Amino acid sequence: PCCKSVFMLKNNSKGDHAWHRGHIIHAKDDGPDFLVNVRPICLKCNEEDKRFETSYDYMVFLGTMSKQEATTKVAGLKEDIEYIRKNPESIRCI
Repeated sequence: PCCKSVFMLKNNSKGDHAWHRGHIIHAKDDGPDFLVNVRPICLKCNEEDKRFETSYDYMVFLGTMSKQEATTKVAGLKEDIEYIRKNPESIRCI
């Protein structure tokens, strides 16, 4: 999902976590903390990712996803988020 330039399960020498919870639709753009909208991402990519409208746009920039695929995924994600917001009981834990 990101550049994979760091071993994402290990902390760095400063004690910072090497991985972050990256929002696909960013929190600043009203992207929720719903599981469908977050993914593990390295610290470097999480910072770079914020320059783009969505994480999928960043992956297009990296060459790991086509623009058409990103557009389709964002549309589907927005539908999922809207459904969850209208039906919060749909994400109950069992």
